[in-house]
Amino acid sequence: MSSLPFDQIPIFEAIEFASRTLLYPPVTGFVMSMALVWSRKVPNVMLRAWFTVTLVCCGIMLGLMGNIIRIAHRFGLLSTNVYQQRLRQACALVMHIHRRFNPHVRMAQGSGSMRWSDINVAHILMANHTSFQDLFGGLWIVPLQYMSLMRIFFKGSLVKTPVIGPLLPEAGMFPVHYVSTNYDDFSVARDKQAVVMEAADKYLKTGGSLMLAPEGVVNRTPRQLTEFRVGSFALAIKYKLPLYYIVYCGHDDVWPAGWSIGGNAADVLYFIGELPIDYTTPGSPDLDAKALSLKLKQVMQARLDTLYEERDRRFGRKK
Repeated sequence: MSSLPFDQIPIFEAIEFASRTLLYPPVTGFVMSMALVWSRKVPNVMLRAWFTVTLVCCGIMLGLMGNIIRIAHRFGLLSTNVYQQRLRQACALVMHIHRRFNPHVRMAQGSGSMRWSDINVAHILMANHTSFQDLFGGLWIVPLQYMSLMRIFFKGSLVKTPVIGPLLPEAGMFPVHYVSTNYDDFSVARDKQAVVMEAADKYLKTGGSLMLAPEGVVNRTPRQLTEFRVGSFALAIKYKLPLYYIVYCGHDDVWPAGWSIGGNAADVLYFIGELPIDYTTPGSPDLDAKALSLKLKQVMQARLDTLYEERDRRFGRKK
């Protein structure tokens, strides 16, 4: 097959077509807008507005995806387990997209952190909780395959959150039914919570994995971890599950506690680690839920302190 002579190649026509496409006003405007967002050259209030608009758009996308998955389940095309997995993956997918459209929130992994692929057994994952952004930020970084195998404990009132809220229990997540709106009140509706814990216990018995925030609610002192609740540690001991942890540094800058809207320009670091545990030696302190919770809290606090120092160095922040 003979090749086209060089002097007959429509190179200038191709360049003209490319220039028309790239300089098409909507495309040019979008590219320039994203460049401004990335460079943080616009007022923070505009960045927050952009964050909110893109979040709403992703919520609409999630709603559409959720309806398609729901219809497939109702027609028997997906089993209940696969249906819940696909809903969880859809949540993660749209939040991956949301992250790409909000480059002013710069998120990076801390030095020495484990990779998600290193976690390949049934486990419990604990995370610090300083902001509503923890939910979205966690979904920004979690792999879709990992999300299909993971269920989360979440504050029961989040079911009222538009779009994503109703999907949480539908996707197999476990609500925590607090009886008070005070951030430092951990009391729960015992009857409702007993049913949830029974379901979580059954789920772990079949080889499932859980993610939760051991502090229970949003911590208003983000640099200092608050007391850990011990119930989940008792589950870890019962099934001899490995304990992994993820520590976030900076989510409270993105979305401060108590704010109705987040999206501030911020630098976020996170670290994934594993807590060494001795479940086999009789009399091991790790066989006591309270002692195990204190051990993890100490490790996570030390890592959190390190992350703040690393963030100052990596992003040139002033102390």
